[in-house]
Amino acid sequence: IEASVGRTQRVVTVLRLLKEEVRFTRMEPLGLAQSVQAALGQNSHLLRHGLDVETVLDPAVQTLAEPDELGQVWTNLILNAVQAMGHQGRLRVEVVQEGPHAVARFTDSGPGMQPDVLSRAFEPFFTTRHDQAGSGLGLYLCRRVVEQHGGSIEITASTPGATTVEVRLPLFAIDPHNETLLPSGNVEAGAEPAQAR
Repeated sequence: IEASVGRTQRVVTVLRLLKEEVRFTRMEPLGLAQSVQAALGQNSHLLRHGLDVETVLDPAVQTLAEPDELGQVWTNLILNAVQAMGHQGRLRVEVVQEGPHAVARFTDSGPGMQPDVLSRAFEPFFTTRHDQAGSGLGLYLCRRVVEQHGGSIEITASTPGATTVEVRLPLFAIDPHNETLLPSGNVEAGAEPAQAR
């Protein structure tokens, strides 16, 4: 009964969040590699047994973000990858700069997605898991958060042995004249760039 009540409360909370417009009014400079590495560390208990983790992280890549929100995106992507692989396989995580974008990629060695699943992966409440752990909201909420950061998230490849989820965010650089971060892409209207630290 308690478990059922807990699930009901989570659903109510999520439904409320879905109706609300997410707005980040204060963002701060964030090293994308450090953010991803922190999420890997926080979820290390999922990555210990039967899983190999390969990281290629450029420490110079920065974006402007609310760290907790973006950290939750990484956690969701890590969890999805681990579940897709059945807790066995290889997870490759990359952080790179590509033109005006800060890019994070998560590639797992799972079985991949069928075309009908791939086309619906970001739909709210869509899930291929029918146990209690599958809410069907993880990727949908990831997309909302990433888009509110002025970025995009896509599944760029899904074949047996290689499914890649790619997050692209506006790259930020230091303005040498006033030491503020200058966006190379669009960010949430009303969000003020923080002073570089």
